[in-house]
Amino acid sequence: MKKSCEDIEQMLVDYADGQLSQSDSNKVAEHLATCEQCRRMHNALQKSLELAGVIWADSLSETENIHIPAAKSRNIRWSRYTAIAKIG
Repeated sequence: MKKSCEDIEQMLVDYADGQLSQSDSNKVAEHLATCEQCRRMHNALQKSLELAGVIWADSLSETENIHIPAAKSRNIRWSRYTAIAKIG
């Protein structure tokens, strides 16, 4: 990822919320017009924010019906983590 992409990534949430200065907002918009990777990231962020807005607007009444598949199972040795937790 290019340095400019890293800079844009840091501003995407504020850009989506309309919280950037006009100058920064223009910078992000110009970058998104030419960078497919950042544009995909922005689109995914927009979809996530829209979904969150729908859930919020619905007063969370339907959240028990939402199924989020679990990540693929990893072969994690939890005993390592429990030993570390006991030390701390």
